[in-house]
Amino acid sequence: MKYVTAVNFMYLLLGVGAVWVMLSLFRRSRARDSKIHLDDLLLGEDGKISRSAVVMMGSFMFSTWMMTYLLATGKMTEGYLGLFLASWVAPALTNKFTRNNYSQYNQGVAPQDEPPVYNREEINR
Repeated sequence: MKYVTAVNFMYLLLGVGAVWVMLSLFRRSRARDSKIHLDDLLLGEDGKISRSAVVMMGSFMFSTWMMTYLLATGKMTEGYLGLFLASWVAPALTNKFTRNNYSQYNQGVAPQDEPPVYNREEINR
């Protein structure tokens, strides 16, 4: 009975919860009217498997599992949490606020990377 500890019980709950979530997502992904598709986690924009998407998904799963392990064993520190947030949350927030940022300062005018191209006929008028 020395294996029935709080940490082992947490591992059991974590494993059962992870399997339940994955089965639920898999079932939801297979439904025709669902907007959740697990294939999007591994495929690129062209519909083919993307090496970077697979690496990102694997890295996220591994780092999340490590955070859970550190928490379950009582070795979690603020430094580990800060590294996790800096590596996963900060890039997502940066991407959200920098992509198509039409703020109140530019009044909805899209930034232009290149000057407009005119035909010779329009210039000679």
